[in-house]
Amino acid sequence: MRIILATHMNGKGRSELYTDGFRSTDGMPGPVASALKQVGVHYTEPFASVAVYGANENPHDDRLPAWAWGPPVILKSEVLEKLEVACASDMQNAASGGNVHRIRRMFCNLRDVPDKEEDLLKLLSIRPANTWVEARIFALLREDDIAEDRYRGDMAVDLLFSR
Repeated sequence: MRIILATHMNGKGRSELYTDGFRSTDGMPGPVASALKQVGVHYTEPFASVAVYGANENPHDDRLPAWAWGPPVILKSEVLEKLEVACASDMQNAASGGNVHRIRRMFCNLRDVPDKEEDLLKLLSIRPANTWVEARIFALLREDDIAEDRYRGDMAVDLLFSR
């Protein structure tokens, strides 16, 4: 694969991931739902946000914007097929303001796309500086979706990101 899929989460998120499943939340569900509707996707919960990185990027670099949500869990390549929508930026930020032209350029409906990886690479190529490409699955992430979790059980990380 030419991309890496990861989910960033704190200690509480990891606890959920390894028990009932991990879900993300939106602080601005209305604008996000409106933006998704413009690209033909119905806003659904539960969902899990997935950070998309180029193969040359390191999701473990704590200077990356998605680290605001905690250290990464690297996902299996099979998760690619579960992705339903993606954005060249953080979805909440891209959806705010409701600019139709910007939304149609930044968001991508991945439901019936023959090559999701290719569409995600296009979004990576237009990703604004200081943000991340966000994709979503409309389901919980589960332990079976994990390829690697370097930070599982790391008490220092759990304490730092448990807030």
